[in-house]
Amino acid sequence: MQAVFVSPLKRCIESADIMFPKNNPLVINDLIEYNFGEFEGCTAEDLKDNEDFKQWLRGDMHAKTPYGESNAEFFARVCSAFEKIVQGMIKSGTETAAIVGHAGVLMAILSCYGIPEAPMAHWQMEAGYGFKLRITPSLWMQANKLEVADTAPISAKKDETISAQETN
Repeated sequence: MQAVFVSPLKRCIESADIMFPKNNPLVINDLIEYNFGEFEGCTAEDLKDNEDFKQWLRGDMHAKTPYGESNAEFFARVCSAFEKIVQGMIKSGTETAAIVGHAGVLMAILSCYGIPEAPMAHWQMEAGYGFKLRITPSLWMQANKLEVADTAPISAKKDETISAQETN
């Protein structure tokens, strides 16, 4: 891996060190998780009657968690960081990289830039999994889009299918 980009939170830095021990991860502050403000540490059950939470959960871009950030602010922050990463990779000729981050951050990136195009919830993944992406400079320059090629590592469902095929 030529570059590893990581959220500044300890759990992401430690995960990057485990997954890519030969790389020095580049900490990107704007890849930090959503600022949940007063919702931090609360469960959906705790917030089930909270009107701010209901608006936020519906995906209202202007919904804001109390003392946190709005969905629009979150997307703007994450997308700006990702675009800078891609532009830097293209300028430097970096061909392979990884982002070790939070599910919400990665799902936001894929919902904004991924082909096939899909809503954020479509890109939900289990802990320890992500997606392999292919960024073609011409496609990126023309449309700010990238191809979602596969899961990384290969999804558990695919592993089960492969194992079943190998034993038959």
